[in-house]
Amino acid sequence: MPTNRCLFLAFGAIIAATSALTAGCGGFGALGGRSTQLDSAQFPVRLKPNFTTRVYTPISENEADVYLTDLPESAFDDPNELSRSSGQLVHVHMFLRPRAGRTPVDTTACTATVRYIVLAEGRVGVYTGGGFLFPRGAPGGKHFAATMADGALRLYAKGPGFVDRVGSGEFDISFRARNDERVSELLQRTADRLSLSADPVVLDQTRFELTDEEIETPEGE
Repeated sequence: MPTNRCLFLAFGAIIAATSALTAGCGGFGALGGRSTQLDSAQFPVRLKPNFTTRVYTPISENEADVYLTDLPESAFDDPNELSRSSGQLVHVHMFLRPRAGRTPVDTTACTATVRYIVLAEGRVGVYTGGGFLFPRGAPGGKHFAATMADGALRLYAKGPGFVDRVGSGEFDISFRARNDERVSELLQRTADRLSLSADPVVLDQTRFELTDEEIETPEGE
């Protein structure tokens, strides 16, 4: 289940999100054969979207931003349609690419944060967390593929009228995304706009305090 480090980093990323909030961009594309699943730890609920758009932007050989959504392109071209839409938008930020023999792999390890946005007829719920992401090679090529098992997410913020049916849960993902800076930027701005439209839920902040051990950089990095 969640590591304090993953949840803390994800919350910080949401708080820091800013956006020019512009829309309008074509060129969406789909890559099939990959899956995502979010299982609630509190309710008999499972979210299993079929993402029709998978894109990413490399930042360095160790970092990348990945955006996955099942929302139609038209919803991003028209903010009014987005405000009536139902679907999911996931942002995965890999901040550390694991290296064999140098990056620890255990229940407290975290190499990526996840922002999972749920739209229910325009009502917004934002779940955040993270886990250990296993990439297939370094980002930078035409495609980037990776998997995450047993990542942790919990509700971070929600807009008016949103009914939380997940609370907290475990997140599994496997994707192959296309390198597309233009569409990635559009989805980033959309994710930021939706996140900022939601109000943070009250959390026990003591659960997310980091110890010196948790924030220590792995030896050799």
